Amino acid sequence: MFHNNSFIVVILNLFRGNKAFQVFSVRREYSPSTVSLNNDASNIVIGGGDADQCIQLGLELEKKGLARAAFASFHEAATLYQCFLDNYDENDSSNEFGHVTGFTNPDDCSTMLSYSCVRLAHLNNDALGDSNAATRLYREAANIDLHPSSISFDGIGTSIEASGGDLNLSIEAYREALRLFPNNNEIRFHLGVALERLGELDEANRIMEKLRNTEMIHAEFESTSWNKYNAVLSSLSDAAG
Repeated sequence: MFHNNSFIVVILNLFRGNKAFQVFSVRREYSPSTVSLNNDASNIVIGGGDADQCIQLGLELEKKGLARAAFASFHEAATLYQCFLDNYDENDSSNEFGHVTGFTNPDDCSTMLSYSCVRLAHLNNDALGDSNAATRLYREAANIDLHPSSISFDGIGTSIEASGGDLNLSIEAYREALRLFPNNNEIRFHLGVALERLGELDEANRIMEKLRNTEMIHAEFESTSWNKYNAVLSSLSDAAG
């Protein structure tokens, strides 16, 4: 059972009127040939479909600081992955949106749809200044993914705090993120700060004391939490090779 068309409706309602709302137009101005490719991203979508190319382009535009163009590219990718999933039938190999991705496994497409939502949420929270939209997108990512990442729930917590929302909801999200990734000290730090802000000083102090005795490694969060997404991206690159 995949997410239905409500995802597209949510996206359209969230971003209509935003200058970043340039769906299906961003690749007319930018393309992988006009943006220098580097690192492992350069091989992600060789032989991939339109949605896969939008993911690649969005990553490169984001690296270059072109937040609105990156937003539009990830938005297009999300819409195309959703169309693929809406038209997928395991008993019928024909899919009028089959050309939009090099993935044939719908679970992989769900993962990439979730990944698109996470990138959109990140851009909203950090670059475009809309933390409320970021919260909704992080939640959408968690709902779409068959195996949600701690990144989605940590993002829910941080974006709620950024918008001045209910700290209890942030704490709930951080606890779920820690359940998914128990050894992540960055999430634990976010939880400790939120608890302190809420006045839950005993638990906050216990967390902070534990962190004082543990080296916080940001790279641990980045590399381990993205393993699932990277595995899917790598599989497309391998298939193209």
